[in-house]
Amino acid sequence: MKNNLWDKKIPTLLGIFMIAIGITVTSLLVRNGTIFVSKASPTNTPKNIRIANVSEMSFTVSYETDASVLGSISYGESANLGSTELDARDQQSGNVAPYKLHYFTVRGLKPSTKYFFNIVSGQDMFQNNETLFDITTAPNISASPSQQQPIVGKVIMPDGTNPAEAIVYVTIPGAQTTSTLVKQDGSYIIPLNALRNSNLQSFFPISKDTKLQMLIIGPGLGSNITVFANQINSVPTVTLSKNYDFTSGDSPINVSEEESSASANVNFPSFSANEVSNKNAEILVPENDEKFTDQKPLFKGIASPGASIKLIIHSDENIQTQVKVDSKGNWSYRPEKSLSPGQHTVSIIAPDKFGVLKTITQSFTVYAQGSQVTESATPSATPTIRITLSPTPTTILLSPTQTPLPTLTLAPTPTIAQAPVASATPTVTPAKPGNSSAIIVAIAAIATSAIGVLLFLVTRGTISL
Repeated sequence: MKNNLWDKKIPTLLGIFMIAIGITVTSLLVRNGTIFVSKASPTNTPKNIRIANVSEMSFTVSYETDASVLGSISYGESANLGSTELDARDQQSGNVAPYKLHYFTVRGLKPSTKYFFNIVSGQDMFQNNETLFDITTAPNISASPSQQQPIVGKVIMPDGTNPAEAIVYVTIPGAQTTSTLVKQDGSYIIPLNALRNSNLQSFFPISKDTKLQMLIIGPGLGSNITVFANQINSVPTVTLSKNYDFTSGDSPINVSEEESSASANVNFPSFSANEVSNKNAEILVPENDEKFTDQKPLFKGIASPGASIKLIIHSDENIQTQVKVDSKGNWSYRPEKSLSPGQHTVSIIAPDKFGVLKTITQSFTVYAQGSQVTESATPSATPTIRITLSPTPTTILLSPTQTPLPTLTLAPTPTIAQAPVASATPTVTPAKPGNSSAIIVAIAAIATSAIGVLLFLVTRGTISL
C-alpha cells in the first residue's frame, strides 16, 4: 500500500507543487521587472558618416545604421553645441520617424566658421574617436553661380520597386562632394551650378567631358556609376546593387553584373563613430548650501566625456571660465584667487547626454580665513569629549593633635559622551539581483515548472481528489 501511495499519489502531488512554485517565481520576476529579455537586435551605431553640400550657410551629414532608429545631430560653434537638427524627412513631415539611412541638412550658419557636432542615434550619443565632429563652412564667393544643369535620374530596387530609402552622392576629382535624398518615387535631382572646388574657395568649372562619380545607397545595397557631364540631365535608370559605367565604349550603358555594397567606393570617404558614455552634467562639489573654510575650494562634477563646459562663480570676483571634461566624464576647477567670505553660487552650462545645453546651479558659503565652521556640512561620526565635575568634594580628616591641613578636592574624572549624530547605525537597503541572478532564477523556475508538468502528466490518472 505504501509503495502504491508513493508511486501514484505523491509524484502527482509533487508535480502540482512544482508547477505552482514555477508559476509563482516567474510571476514575481515579471512583476519586479527582473525577467530577462533577449537584446539580440541590430546595432544603432552610425556607419559611413559623410559630410557633403558644404556652402557658406549650410552643410549635410548622412550615415547608415543596421536598425531603423531615431536620429538627430547636436551642433554649435563651440564644444557646448546647443542646437539640434532632425532628419530632413522629419523636418518636412513634422513627425519623427526611425530610419536606416539618415540625412540632416544644417542651415542658417555663418560663412568661414567652424561648427562642432555629435550624433544621437537611438538613445546613444556618438562622436569621432571620443572627440566632436567638426566642419568649417565655406567663404562667400563674389562670382555668380554657373548655368550648369542639374543631375536628374531614377533608381529602382532589384525587384523593380521604388526604394523606401536611398541617398545619392556625387563627386568629381578636385570638387566637393554633393548629395541628396531619393524621393519616394525613386527620382533624384542634384544641382551643380554652385558646385565648389574641394577647398571651397571658388566654384568648380564643369565641361561636357567632365567625368562624375556617383554612389547610390539603399539599406544594405549600393551602386557605383560613372557618367559624363553631358549625360547627367537624364541619367538612365539605375537598378540598386549593380555598377554602371556610362562612359565606356560605344554603348551608352555598360552594366557590371557584380553586385556592389553600399560603401564599396574609395572616392567617397566616410568617418567612423564611437559611442561615448552618456552623462548628464552634474555638480558634485559643492553640494547645495555646503560650507567651506578653504577660500579656494575645489569644484568637481561630471558631464559628457570630451565636452567643454562653461563655469560661472557668482561672487565679488564673478569668475567665468571654460572647463574641459576628461575622457571618463569628470571635471574639476579650483579658482586662482581666493573667494570673498559669504554666500555664493556656482553654475555650469553644459550639454546633456543628447547635446542640449543645460544650466545647473548650486549655492555655497565661504568663511573668512581662520574662522570656525559652526555647523558641519556633513554629520561627523567622531565622538567629542565632555568633562563632568563631581559636585561633592572629597575631604581627608586628621586627628586633633595634627596640624589641620587644607581641604583637598580630587581631580575630576572626565566623562566621554558620544556626540549626537543623525544615525549611529546606517540603514542598508538590499540591492536587487543583477541580470545574471535574474537569468539563473528564471531558468530554475522554468525547469521546475517543466518537471512538475512532466510528473503530473505521467501520474495524473491515479490521484484521488
